[in-house]
Amino acid sequence: IIAAVDIMQKGLVGELVSLSTETRVYTTWHLWSWLLDSPHMELLYNSIHHIDLFRYLSGQEPRAVFSDGANQPGEKLKGESRSLTRMIFDGPLRGTVWSEHGYAGGDDQRETVRIDGTEGAIVIELGLDKNYPNGKEDEFKFFSRKFMSNCWLHCDIPGSWLPDGFVGTMASLLRTVNG
Repeated sequence: IIAAVDIMQKGLVGELVSLSTETRVYTTWHLWSWLLDSPHMELLYNSIHHIDLFRYLSGQEPRAVFSDGANQPGEKLKGESRSLTRMIFDGPLRGTVWSEHGYAGGDDQRETVRIDGTEGAIVIELGLDKNYPNGKEDEFKFFSRKFMSNCWLHCDIPGSWLPDGFVGTMASLLRTVNG
């Protein structure tokens, strides 16, 4: 995300028009048994991170949010395990968070963050939730009409969205707790 923000600040994506995440993974719920009785599981414990990400990347609050969730047939969860959330920001920017945690697609699992602008796009593939807890490597690519039109550049970025994405926020929390 730090790399994506750097690319955005350099103007290589242009004006933001779409922020989206697509999560299609098979989540092993028995690893988080305390979630089984949560009335709003997916939205409160997963999609909220994507919604916060959109607020951070856009620098604004949505003016409207629409969301719907449900379970897979036969699931033993009280709350939803799949959801679709649509965010409407001022101007042309729209956000979509689509999460499906009972996906039986095997190698076709994905957790994609996509940032689209008037001049380019960034696609981040988060690897941890694929075959959790083993996961796969994260992937990062982008293109910009200002840089190299129609040519996607693949970047090797050390670390992983999870847990490395929480280092800064958790360090800040610990510093605050310690005074």
